[in-house]
Amino acid sequence: MRLLNDWLLSYLDYTHELEAPELFHVWCGVSAVATMLGRNVWLERGYGNLYPNHYIILVAKSALCRKSVSVLTVRDLLLRTKVVEMMADRITNAGILTRLHKTAQKTGKSEVLIFSEELSIFLSKEETHKGLLPTLTSLYGCPDIFVNELKTVPTDVLTNTCLNILAATTPTDLTDLIPSTATGKGFTPRLHLIYQEKRRHKKSKPKLDQTIAEKLVADLVDMRKMSGLFVMSSEDEKWFDSWYNSIEAPQDESLDGFYGRKHDTMLKLAMVVSAAQSSELVVTVPQMKTAIKLLDQMEGFMPQAYQEIGKHESTDHVDRVLKQLERRGGKATKSEILHDNWNKFDAKEWIEISYHMQESELIEVVVGRPTVYLLKGGKKR
Repeated sequence: MRLLNDWLLSYLDYTHELEAPELFHVWCGVSAVATMLGRNVWLERGYGNLYPNHYIILVAKSALCRKSVSVLTVRDLLLRTKVVEMMADRITNAGILTRLHKTAQKTGKSEVLIFSEELSIFLSKEETHKGLLPTLTSLYGCPDIFVNELKTVPTDVLTNTCLNILAATTPTDLTDLIPSTATGKGFTPRLHLIYQEKRRHKKSKPKLDQTIAEKLVADLVDMRKMSGLFVMSSEDEKWFDSWYNSIEAPQDESLDGFYGRKHDTMLKLAMVVSAAQSSELVVTVPQMKTAIKLLDQMEGFMPQAYQEIGKHESTDHVDRVLKQLERRGGKATKSEILHDNWNKFDAKEWIEISYHMQESELIEVVVGRPTVYLLKGGKKR
């Protein structure tokens, strides 16, 4: 029997004194519910089953938005349930498959929550470039059977897989960990990159109501008991079809991969919203609308998060020079630019940087003695 009318709303009430943006706590709450549901529940979509797992990454500059506090707060509740299989060690291809195998031996399902308050601590750049991302991509779909081709892992086949990820990172670490080749396809579109730039308020000693915490934990345990097929009424299916046909391709091509599976993501999220409200295995229009609202909030910041992925060091130079040109009234000589950046790049490197800026129509060059660079049309990168 549930103690709370809506777990997600109650979790927001529980965390309202914390400084982190509300959006961080919303998605931490989503991760908690999704983890408790695991493979126990699903939606049948003709081409296969959808399970309510999510790959959620909180993104903000270091110490700015209290992202670590956000993930640690929900982690503590999950630990108190004593039913969550959690992996917080440095992750490798072999390590994650071994852990899933051991979990299946104990519970009958290859289910794990990968958790980290700092993504770079457990996900190394070396591993992401050695084939880990394709493994995470394949596991996102919760395959009934996952064939393991790594001889170092004590199993050839994983069954009944379900992987959730909840982690936090900075834009800089995100850049290092995810190569540009993964942007817009494969792994990246499966990530929920929750990007924020400001904390919601400042509070030196926030408090958490332990009475609410006890109810949150109890209801999480109750969610773990849910099992079976989620269903939709004919009217709900009709509404979903209408919404699905209304989805338009984004202008930003980097979001193509995300939009290509947006309908599935919405339904996965709608199952979480439904489970947060009751143990009835039903997805309704109001729950789908709530899921869409959450996705829309996230999408508003996704272009900013995506532009960080695969970002090259020269891009930082471009941003810096643009700001310098603005401060100088929109123009500067070559010697002035090199003087302003004497410890950032040399004259040879400036040739490549300025060429990139010209090709991107950010600046124009007036060749002469001296050569002058003009900020083109007031454009900013």
